[in-house]
Amino acid sequence: MEFKKFVDTIETTACIISVETYEDGSYGNICVEEGNKGCCESLKSFGKVFKPGNPYTDFFLRDLNFEEFCYRCAVLRQPLHAYVDSGELGVWVNMFLLPLISDKKNKGYCVYSYEVSSSPEFDKIADISLATSSYVLKTVIKLSERNDFREAANSLIKDIRSICNARRCCIMLTDFETEDCSILCEDHIDNVTDLPIEQYTGKAFFPVVKTWPATVAGSNGVIVKNKREMAEIRKRNPVWVASLEVAGISSVILFPLKYNG
Repeated sequence: MEFKKFVDTIETTACIISVETYEDGSYGNICVEEGNKGCCESLKSFGKVFKPGNPYTDFFLRDLNFEEFCYRCAVLRQPLHAYVDSGELGVWVNMFLLPLISDKKNKGYCVYSYEVSSSPEFDKIADISLATSSYVLKTVIKLSERNDFREAANSLIKDIRSICNARRCCIMLTDFETEDCSILCEDHIDNVTDLPIEQYTGKAFFPVVKTWPATVAGSNGVIVKNKREMAEIRKRNPVWVASLEVAGISSVILFPLKYNG
């Protein structure tokens, strides 16, 4: 396929991304093979000069969630859409990925089309599932109808744990000035065998907490679903992964909630 001719027919900002694959099912280099005029101009506004075939990290911030998206689309053939806050750049990105047919055994391709805005546009997330919409509405109602915020937070965290079918879920309060942390709310399965959640709080645990901002950097959160993704996170944050392994954790979501900076 002549990628340049194809991508130039796309009206929105778009590029062609390739994902290298290995025999064991893992992926390697992720590159931007071609970009249309909108892509080149978009990158130029961020001080980047587009060069075909270069690693995607030459043009975009490294983001493990984005890499997983590219892999799922280009290799597993899944069309995908997401609307995310790119924290470090201070912009919101509305992205669409569509798989392309590949004539190479160890390389998959997809179209990555995106638009950028400086503030959130709530109509962009209107295509979330009905199930997710109902959960969001339920959350809003619980927060608005309960006078006791901690009680509402405990109810919400119980819902989130149940939806995710997780062993444990909590919201942790972090104070980077005093280097201390505490639990706002927490929920766990019955007969949980893990150490008490209090073991993961206070000044003794803060050295692990201090590693989180750099781990999340460039993304809006960290999602680890399997051994391959855990190995990637270990490269970025061996201290945190060591604590997860001691606790017997094989999958985890870390999502920062920020208020007033």
